[in-house]
Amino acid sequence: MTKLEFLKTLKVSQDLQGIEKARCARNPKYWLWGDGLRHDGYIFTVDPHDKARPFKHFPKKPYLEYLVDLWLSSPLLLVPKSRQIMASWLFSALFLWDAQFGIGRYNYFQSKKEEDSDYLVRDRAGFMLEHQPPFLWPQGFDPRKHISYCRIQFPRQKSFIVGIPEGGDQIRSRVPSGVYSDECGFQPQFQEALSAAKPCIDGGGRFVGTSSANPGYFQELIDDK
Repeated sequence: MTKLEFLKTLKVSQDLQGIEKARCARNPKYWLWGDGLRHDGYIFTVDPHDKARPFKHFPKKPYLEYLVDLWLSSPLLLVPKSRQIMASWLFSALFLWDAQFGIGRYNYFQSKKEEDSDYLVRDRAGFMLEHQPPFLWPQGFDPRKHISYCRIQFPRQKSFIVGIPEGGDQIRSRVPSGVYSDECGFQPQFQEALSAAKPCIDGGGRFVGTSSANPGYFQELIDDK
């Protein structure tokens, strides 16, 4: 069966849709990139430099596959980044996968300002969520109701993603399953936030921090100082 034949069958077969949903729930790599035989993944990103075709399948690159493996195996992950390497897209996607297919997952996206966190929630995770085939959505999910400022909710399974500003108190007052902190090097309170997230990490949750270069606590950790 060719990819085109598979996708045509997928549109009309509820049994096949159920199988695909189970495959995606088991493996975020399959959700992101498919297997190259049936399809090339269910996740799309936006390329603002391409006027003709801005919506594209999530790029499959060896370093991104490696980062997925690290995310799955590491409760604490700090990743220095440069522009255009898709790090914020990738980790927004992975925490979305966790909330979308998991039960009782409380994930938080943290950045220096609340509006920056909202960008990660709605323009990254929200975009990827809305552009998936609806059969992959949790039962009862409606993007018009359940994607809003700094929040994505999956009410039936009691999971969510919430955007928060920087600071340890923002994490300490919550019970996160996972935290994705973007541009940590530009958050003056990053050290406090990481300390506040320690119970989450010790309790089996995840903390991911990414940042472009900037002097500070994040750089000290990356340089092992």
